[in-house]
Amino acid sequence: MKKNKRTEAEVLELTWIPGSLHVGPDDRRYEAIIEVALRLPNDAVATLEEKADSFHWFIPGDGFLAGVFPFPLSYEGPLLEGKAKLRERYAKVLYLSPELETKGFGIIVCSIAHELAHICLGHNPVGSPPKLYRANEKAAWKQVAVWGFGREAREHEQFYKQRG
Repeated sequence: MKKNKRTEAEVLELTWIPGSLHVGPDDRRYEAIIEVALRLPNDAVATLEEKADSFHWFIPGDGFLAGVFPFPLSYEGPLLEGKAKLRERYAKVLYLSPELETKGFGIIVCSIAHELAHICLGHNPVGSPPKLYRANEKAAWKQVAVWGFGREAREHEQFYKQRG
């Protein structure tokens, strides 16, 4: 699959890249987000740009104990009689655990690519029946491989096999 060679400066201009409110430049999760964005094919970047307002990042630091953050709901269409037609009834929040900071960089990269694949594929993260959940997981892993993160996916799989 042909990929665009974009610069880090161009990546930082993408609307779906998290801002400094969530992470700092020395955070390995942030570095992995940039790595994924540098390597994603153009069509995936375009899809994420289109869906940038449909999900939100939550990347708390290690010492983060509590806080209140707005996660606005997405909507579509004009206001009708003072009410917007809701596209979703919940906010999609892409959570990156502080525990990721202790994992190999490939595992961090793979975890981010996998979750972004769910977003690109339009998967509903809430309340899926087991059969649909498994199908969505399989599709997301396939997309990760198509995007060129096969080495990281194998590292991720090996890590979880060892973990039990």
